Amino acid sequence: MLYFLFGENSFEALKKIQEVKKAFFSAKGGSILGGKKNPNFLFEEIDGENEGAYQDFVKLVEEQSLFNPKRLMVFKNIVSIIPNPKKFFLTHINFLRDSKDIFLFWERDMTKEDKVFEFFYKNATKTQEVKAEKILPTPKDNSVFRFVDRIFASSGAEALLHLENATSYGVDGKSLTNIIFWKTKKAPKKDKNILNIAHQAILTDLNLKMDKKNEKEHLSRLAIRVALKA
Repeated sequence: MLYFLFGENSFEALKKIQEVKKAFFSAKGGSILGGKKNPNFLFEEIDGENEGAYQDFVKLVEEQSLFNPKRLMVFKNIVSIIPNPKKFFLTHINFLRDSKDIFLFWERDMTKEDKVFEFFYKNATKTQEVKAEKILPTPKDNSVFRFVDRIFASSGAEALLHLENATSYGVDGKSLTNIIFWKTKKAPKKDKNILNIAHQAILTDLNLKMDKKNEKEHLSRLAIRVALKA
């Protein structure tokens, strides 16, 4: 089974990937946040920007044993590192489409004019564009940016005070979450701490949509993660 995301909105793309992971792991009794792996369901994720990504990608696609557990494969920005992508997909598209495994591709820089786009569009169970990011409307004085800056500059429980002030001022949780993620994207150094904050922002956005009644708890967890820089 084949799913395809394309477009440069990394926040929406990563959120969709998290939704797919959560749905399939829940169906198989696993967890997207860690814990024991279900022996009947394997998960692999490969980013084309990492060393050795092409070799790992080819190996996973060509492992077509009928006796392997069901797999969820997430491939990020892989097409650009394939030496001859058109030939590769001509060879493998039937397997990617018809396999019991789930293959989810996200191509940040691909457009509808790309020659390989047609392979995905015609064969994917679902194709979705994640368009360029838009900062949500904020108060006229841009208060959300000020509060987010204070949360990033704080330490420990101090972040909760800034969060409380922000919500009292009328800044909504989704705007806070989006701006926190936006700041991680603008960070000059994408170290482990920044990536952890970005991941928590994505989870928070999902939780705000599915569990509105516990919004304060989800936002507090994100604020503490930002303040701890971990």
